[in-house]
Amino acid sequence: MNKLERLYKQVLADIYRTRQYSLILLLVACSWSYLAGVAYLTNPFGYYPLNKLLKAIVLLPFIYIILAWLVGRFILAPQKKINRQKLLALLLACTVILCLFIIVFPPPMPGLAQVHQLKLVVLADKNELSSGMGVEIVKLRNLDGRSIPWDKLLITGDWQVIDNKLVSGGDETSILEYDLPEYGGVVFNLLYDNQSGKIEIYWDDVLQKIDLYAPEPTILNAIFKPDSWKQLEPAQIIIYLLSASLYVFGIASLILLLVFGVEQMGSKRLSVLVVIGLYLLTFLIFVKLKLLYPSVDAERVFRDTYSYVVAAEKPLSSAEFWVGERSFTLPLMFKLLGVNTQNFQANSIMSHVMRFQTWFSILCLTFLGLTLGLSLRKRWLGIGAFGIILLFSLSLEISLWDSLILSESISLSLFASLVGFWIAIEILPPAILRSVFGWLLFFLMTIVTLLYSFTRDTNLYIVFICGLLFVILAWLKKKDKTQRIFYSLYAVIVIGLFAFQSYSVSSGNRWQVLIYDHLALRLLKDDQAIKYLESKGLPIDEALLRVTDMTPPEFQKYFLTSNDMQAVRNWVNSKGKNIYLQYLLLRPGKSLLEPVYEASKLLNGSSVEYRREKQPVRPIPEVITRISKIFYPRSPLILGFMIVICIAGAAYWLLGSEKRSVWIIILTLVVSIYPLMFIVWHGNPQEIERHALQIAVQLRLAGWMGLISWLAWLSLTIDEGSRVQ
Repeated sequence: MNKLERLYKQVLADIYRTRQYSLILLLVACSWSYLAGVAYLTNPFGYYPLNKLLKAIVLLPFIYIILAWLVGRFILAPQKKINRQKLLALLLACTVILCLFIIVFPPPMPGLAQVHQLKLVVLADKNELSSGMGVEIVKLRNLDGRSIPWDKLLITGDWQVIDNKLVSGGDETSILEYDLPEYGGVVFNLLYDNQSGKIEIYWDDVLQKIDLYAPEPTILNAIFKPDSWKQLEPAQIIIYLLSASLYVFGIASLILLLVFGVEQMGSKRLSVLVVIGLYLLTFLIFVKLKLLYPSVDAERVFRDTYSYVVAAEKPLSSAEFWVGERSFTLPLMFKLLGVNTQNFQANSIMSHVMRFQTWFSILCLTFLGLTLGLSLRKRWLGIGAFGIILLFSLSLEISLWDSLILSESISLSLFASLVGFWIAIEILPPAILRSVFGWLLFFLMTIVTLLYSFTRDTNLYIVFICGLLFVILAWLKKKDKTQRIFYSLYAVIVIGLFAFQSYSVSSGNRWQVLIYDHLALRLLKDDQAIKYLESKGLPIDEALLRVTDMTPPEFQKYFLTSNDMQAVRNWVNSKGKNIYLQYLLLRPGKSLLEPVYEASKLLNGSSVEYRREKQPVRPIPEVITRISKIFYPRSPLILGFMIVICIAGAAYWLLGSEKRSVWIIILTLVVSIYPLMFIVWHGNPQEIERHALQIAVQLRLAGWMGLISWLAWLSLTIDEGSRVQ
């Protein structure tokens, strides 16, 4: 009993200690009550019924007491003063974490009543694949979750209520109207199947035509809501702003209480546990979002897939597997997964490959995020860095490749893993690098370098350029002896890999098809190029010029199999590569500037057309679209800003005294961008956006790493200023 009495008095003392902050705590308690209410009431569409939220007021006194005790016990009781500079450093980290949270979990919206003209018209028309023109509305709801009864609708035609569903046989006179207030908007649950027709839905003056045909029955949502603040009344705008402010304030106060409470406690063990918990929570959210892709993207093979599968069937003991028509990493993966020419198009095998690529991507990108986050001296900012990298990897242009049976997914995953190893080698203390763990790390980095280099032929150029830059910068900055040894040894390895790949490309005859592509798509459409090639012995006649009117599959088959092209094949095999290189060197200005002129394709291309949706009408999840817009920016101004901060930060590091820094990696990533643009543009004229994917991802990754490094520098500078004082 005495223990309970002492505990009770201690709790009262802790609460009493917060009396001068009671108004602030009341505001925080209100925001937490709001958070509790919306967390329970918000539906998958991001709306909640405002009338039910008032019930959350009963939580306010309990939340206030708990909050006051937490603040009194863990913030005020330790009486550990945090000076202004350290406070700013912690606020910077908290702001980064808050922004990431708001991006992933934006403020939910209250369902406010508005009157809109809603009208659904059955067109008595159908897709040519459909066997009927029926329409079935499974449910009609307000966006805040309230159901709209069928008897509240104005209906004409052959509509019938069957099993609590509104069904039309496809009569062209069938019309549905609703003119009562909608709360937030409306959502139709529509049945898509092989017996459904076409409809039109009017939302005020906006018309949306919907084809309800689908090969397999599925129920999907059609959502209609105000798309502009101009459609809201002033009072509604105030309510929206107030609710969003309470949400942001509540999340911010939670983060601040957690961070400052841990800092005030001064326990390293507690701090480590909390940081690990936040890393784990971030990872779990990342996995959940990553697994949204398989729900909307179906597996898909391409023309190139077959050649990789054929290579996978060759025995590992044969030279053709290692130096054949395809680089060996993807065929090696296919061999391990049991993919062959008989089953590679089977749904079960494609799903198996997709699952492997998805989880391999999760593993590699998590490793990159961890190495970057742990490389920062400020652990709270490290959590933000970890989150930024994972959200960047969730961008559509990166994650869409996991469901495609091509080399891009494995290439991007190995690239992320390789950058993670570069960071580890750069940041780890010399004592660790000299240990067995350090050499094991270097060995694993070499293995990843090997696999990455032979995933796509152009990948080795990245490794080659970065490897040479690493060793130059290591000696220029007079790094630790162990690091200089590692970088020097790594440079020797990548030079050896470059030599082996050159032999592999020549032995596997992988370059001839690129010359054929250039002839058909570029050179034979240029009069100056035709004159030059003719002077170098290329037999140009009507049979050859015909390729400019063919599609890539057609002209490649024509070049490789037609008897009319035998003389062309002989010319390409004997001197085609050398003549093409000479042609580029004889026009240096144009050759060097063309990649710059085509930067929009090389740095900002879109690969969305490679997707295969599971259902043509199923939209990409809104959270993925939002993340992609923010973390995979396309604005030239933002991309230019990324380049500027990377160059400025790298220059600052080069001129400074700091030896171990992530800036060395950012610098090599940025410096290698133009050489890679030159190689990709002049290397393969087909599918430029896909072949330049690595460059586009590399630029943005360097930009985010640069921004994180600048924030880390700012936080460290502020904190060091506090120590001086």
